[in-house]
Amino acid sequence: MKSAAPPSQHADDPGRRLAAGDQLAFSELYDAHSSELLAFLATRLRSTAEAEEVLQEVWMKVWEKREQFQDGSFRAWVFQIARTTTVDRVRKVQRRREVGEFEDEQGPADHRATSSEVDDQQEKLQALRDCLKSVGSDFVMVLQRTRLNGESIDSVARELGVKPDTIYTKVHRAKKLLEDCTRQKLQ
Repeated sequence: MKSAAPPSQHADDPGRRLAAGDQLAFSELYDAHSSELLAFLATRLRSTAEAEEVLQEVWMKVWEKREQFQDGSFRAWVFQIARTTTVDRVRKVQRRREVGEFEDEQGPADHRATSSEVDDQQEKLQALRDCLKSVGSDFVMVLQRTRLNGESIDSVARELGVKPDTIYTKVHRAKKLLEDCTRQKLQ
């Protein structure tokens, strides 16, 4: 006669809880690993601001891919995401540089914007201005401070008296709201 299976020894494992969609587990893992991840990224990227930007990307990927996390070391899994995200970022920057060098070798670009291109750009700019007003000042303020001013998520969170994951969520939400709004206005 078999005895009942013992309760899961991993029921309190934040990695498993994250995989199940537990936001509190996400917050715990963020608190436990963010500073070490930021240090890791800062040694591989040009600036602290760029490292913080990649860190945000890493945590967005962690949330998006949470169901893919299997048994094992969450730390190893999140650092692998950080490594691949960093490599992607460095490659992207190198491609931009190569394109810029190619254009420099070819001489000044002989491209003048047509009036329809200018009108198109003005329409996009106006759509973005309208969306910035409609999205809400709280979201826009956090996005501006972290993305445009280069402030760290931690410093903004401390100043506002909230957790860093709250700021991270607001930045992500602001970007999504602005993208959706401008897409709708330009259709």
